[in-house]
Amino acid sequence: MGVPGLIEAYGGAAQAALENAELVEKTMMERYQVVGHFESENEYYKITKQMGLKIINHTYNLSEFNSIFEVRKQQADEAVIKIKEKRLFTITPII
Repeated sequence: MGVPGLIEAYGGAAQAALENAELVEKTMMERYQVVGHFESENEYYKITKQMGLKIINHTYNLSEFNSIFEVRKQQADEAVIKIKEKRLFTITPII
């Protein structure tokens, strides 16, 4: 077969792989945990709705709510700033 034959064979295989490949789009997401008092919960919900944040989990204890939300990576900084501006919540990234 020789070098030219191998080049042709590999080139054909690569071309066939590219033609049959499926393009998969993946959105990079980040998750954050927010803790706040019951009195500020409505304010938190306003922000999640306004920013299009997806609440993954939301629980309560005696005096606080604990919420985990997901956001697109490119929107994460803006969402965190918006939540911190209220000075009503603690927010922590989930790694």
